[in-house]
Formats: sequence, C-alpha cells, structure tokens
Amino acid sequence: MMFESIILALIAGKLKGGKFRNISSVYLKGWYLIFICFIIETLSVFLRLNTVGTLSNFLNKYYAYANIVIYVIMMVLICLNVKYKGMTIILIGSFLNFIAILLNGGKMPVSQSALVNASMMHQLALFKHNLLLTHTLITDKTKLFILSDIIPIPKPYPINKVISIGDIIIDIGIFVIVYSAMMIGKRKCKMVTFSYNMKNWEFGISELFFSETVVIIPNSLFCGNIEV
Repeated sequence: MMFESIILALIAGKLKGGKFRNISSVYLKGWYLIFICFIIETLSVFLRLNTVGTLSNFLNKYYAYANIVIYVIMMVLICLNVKYKGMTIILIGSFLNFIAILLNGGKMPVSQSALVNASMMHQLALFKHNLLLTHTLITDKTKLFILSDIIPIPKPYPINKVISIGDIIIDIGIFVIVYSAMMIGKRKCKMVTFSYNMKNWEFGISELFFSETVVIIPNSLFCGNIEV
C-alpha cells in the first residue's frame, strides 16, 4: 500500500500548506540500492515464471537466500537515512517483516484464508505449484505467523491484497516521510498575550514566538489580541 500512503501524504500535506517541491530536498543516501534490489527481485520472479529446467530449479533452491540479503540491504539503506522523520517507523516495519521471512525459510508466509477473503483465489494456484519465490502458504510449521501476511484487503478496495502488520507500519512511515518533507520550511508562529491591571492602568505585553526567537511587543501595537 505504499502508493496509497504517498497519495494520502501528498493530499494531507497540501491541505496543511505544504509544498510539493520540498520533497526534492530529501536526499536518500544509497538510493541506488533500491533499484538494484528491485531489479534482482523482479528479474528473478520473471525468470522463475517463464523458464523451466536448470535455471528455474536454481532459483527455487537459492532465491530465498537472495531475498534475505535484499531485506538486509534495504534495512541498511533505511539506517543510512534514519535522520528523516518516518524512517525509524519504516525500519521497525521492515524488521518485523524480515523476522517473519528469516524464520520461515526466506519467504513471507501468507494466510490461505486471507487470500480467499481478499478474493485472490487465483494466487492459490501459484502457491500450490510452487511458482512464487518470495511467498509461501502458512502451515502448522510456520513460525510467528502473526507477523505474516494475514490481513486481507478485499473489494471494494481498488487493489485487493493481503498484507502484514509490518506492511502497515511501513506505510505509516512512508506517509510521515512524505508529509514531513512537504512541510519543510513551514514555520510556526504563536502569539501569547499577558496582561494585568496596575492602579487602574491596564498594561500588557505579548510574546511572539517565531522559530527560536522571542520578541517582546507592547500590546498597544496591536488592534487586538492575536492568537495563532
């Protein structure tokens, strides 16, 4: 649901006065690792579904190790950019998914009942013929199934799917990153007014907080109290 998180963050950021162009100020160290991992996974899945024989058997046997390595690389990438708001949340979600994958032979377990509830019965055939490199069905031998893909997202949602607790946490982190990036440079201004009477004379001062600067301004300069 990464795409949905980005869209919601863009909408929320815009409604709060954020700017789309601010997102360009976020520079991800090691960003190229994302594309390397994506290419490895996409190419491997494509070859598994479209080839037979030695290459297909090799991928079936060893891709689980590559899947673990990909997750490790992605978590290293996240750690390199943990200074950005939301990255820590993404790291937590990724770690939960990683634990589920690591303890279950390098594949993310998926609930068969969740697939049915999400109207994804066509995926069951892929599982039964062992055509998926990255996922496997939950069995009585599955470890920490609570971290597996057990949450169905059925119709009328546009794209039905089955996700994990880790996926939800990752999506929250993505939302925070995009939203926070849009709000970069947007300062908060707060006016606090203090007043008291001294011998029938009303005297007051206002403190204007703008970033980290405190300015003392007499109330007489204002037509009325200002509060933000």
